[in-house]
Amino acid sequence: MSVLVVFYCQITYHISWSNTDSDSVRLDAERGILTTTRSLDREQVAQYRLKVIARDRGVPPLTGTAIVTIDVGDVNDNRPW
Repeated sequence: MSVLVVFYCQITYHISWSNTDSDSVRLDAERGILTTTRSLDREQVAQYRLKVIARDRGVPPLTGTAIVTIDVGDVNDNRPW
């Protein structure tokens, strides 16, 4: 007798690569939602590139990848002379 266990829609997400060493961006492992952990400053980092991997709990597990690019807009935060 075999038992087959199926996990529907149980996907986990993680960032496998980033172009920065910053922890400014966080990925919710269960929902796959990207958020920032602080205000982003274009003068420090103009663009974030992340490789996100999604994996299900099937047998065998299936995976998908995406490259996410976040362009940081400039806000005039310096006083004019």
